[in-house]
Amino acid sequence: MVLDYEIAKIHHYYPEVDVWQVSLMRDGQLENWKHYLRDNPRRFMMRREYPSLFQRALCITIDGVRYSTFGNMLLLRQPEKHQVFFHRKTDGIPTEETEYWNTERKRLLSAANSGDVLVTPGISECEKRMKNIALEQRLRLIHVQVEPIGQYWKPERKRFEACAAGTLLVLAPWTDDMTAFKSDYERFHYLNRLMETICAIGHETSVSVAFK
Repeated sequence: MVLDYEIAKIHHYYPEVDVWQVSLMRDGQLENWKHYLRDNPRRFMMRREYPSLFQRALCITIDGVRYSTFGNMLLLRQPEKHQVFFHRKTDGIPTEETEYWNTERKRLLSAANSGDVLVTPGISECEKRMKNIALEQRLRLIHVQVEPIGQYWKPERKRFEACAAGTLLVLAPWTDDMTAFKSDYERFHYLNRLMETICAIGHETSVSVAFK
């Protein structure tokens, strides 16, 4: 298989670089993975030679929305990203008490343990739980928050250590690009709509970055 050949070639020339065996299930997935694996050695060299690229950018633009970031921006290009999206209640019951939560939690953790990226604002109880599990277990995570990321902003220790390990990217949409939220419900759905856009990023998606 073409993908197996790409993996074997990277293992031969760059044994330090982590790659995975994967299953292909969607249109366009093969091309995304081929591009990602061919780019793996470059990303490895960038992390070693340019550690500042993995810390902070004050403006990146995704689908017309501006964000400031802190962490590993290469997670945006990872081919497999999963939106972590849970309502507070399911069929009138707190979602964390349902079988749906147990099933989805296992599915998401299985994907994350295979190297996929979880994407969430961490607002509802189940989203918070998934975010915390990812941070504790050093699983790959993109966390979108409302709090702005400025020149001197830093996350708390748990998220800072995950950023330093290369397993976390924190995104904060610019306040100028957000409308005033009339309720927490509006904020919840707005941030989760942004998650859909982030999960859809592929190797051909335009993402502009400004570090100053």
